[in-house]
Amino acid sequence: MQSINNAQDGRVLIASISGETVTFATATSAGVLQPGDQVTYSSKTVTTFTDALQQYSRERDFALKGRQLVISVAGAVRGDTIRITNGRWFISISGLLSMFGVRPLVLNDASAAAWSTIMLQQKDLRPVDAIQADPQSMRARRAIIGVGEGLGAACFAYDDQGRPYVLDGEGGHMTCPLDTEAQRARLDSVRKRHGHLSYERAINQLIEDGGQHATDSADAKAMSLVGAGVLGSFAGNIALAYGAWGGVYITGPGAATLLRSTTYAAFRENFIAKGRFRTQLATVPVWTIERSDLALLGAAAFMRARAEASVSPVC
Repeated sequence: MQSINNAQDGRVLIASISGETVTFATATSAGVLQPGDQVTYSSKTVTTFTDALQQYSRERDFALKGRQLVISVAGAVRGDTIRITNGRWFISISGLLSMFGVRPLVLNDASAAAWSTIMLQQKDLRPVDAIQADPQSMRARRAIIGVGEGLGAACFAYDDQGRPYVLDGEGGHMTCPLDTEAQRARLDSVRKRHGHLSYERAINQLIEDGGQHATDSADAKAMSLVGAGVLGSFAGNIALAYGAWGGVYITGPGAATLLRSTTYAAFRENFIAKGRFRTQLATVPVWTIERSDLALLGAAAFMRARAEASVSPVC
């Protein structure tokens, strides 16, 4: 297990990279974010991620050498070089190790969002319907789905020794079936154009199409019902795949577009429409998260768990 080595002030540097922006923040060794230290940079004004790091260091008078860096990235975390989805930046693990003198901790944004659930409070959550969490299942697996520039999913769980861990994957690229006439009317042309229709492509297309109509138009309302249904189908699949009987969290700007009081019923009906598992899924609570800093929050939570040497090796 890697030890956590911080600069003398004890703060850890947290970074969240998504598309063309990076947001930096600091956290205490206990994983508490320091809101006054949060700054966002764009690739339109800062050429590389390293340039952004150095600019933050200068502007905040914040030494980098000897400090732990924890990064949440929108992209696959494999190998030494990590490229950012829908962005021009990349990060080099070995380059950052040379700069900081401490190997950075890197996790993808879906994993970071899953880790953030340790830190959430009741006021951060909004249930999509009346289904309540069972107090007896507080250690049951819980899945999280991020609807933003892409579609990500991960699962937060505990091993047999009570140590937390996260399972991530690329669930957003699962094939999206077109089960209804309304879905086929909206999405069959997209499927034919690309040769394959993933849930990510389907949901992003529905969000984009919905944004082209007035929010009070009949077409916009029909579009939102289709979108909520497709998202519900995906969320139900994720709950089954991970065995997330403790609940499902949904977050991201797309969630606010697709999930509202008028579409909750469509979401739930598609969520539970899984044959003989319908009854079990009907007891699984679903929440949307009322926070926009989950990547930072989750990266800080992951760092704290590593520092406490309590993360399961299967993470």
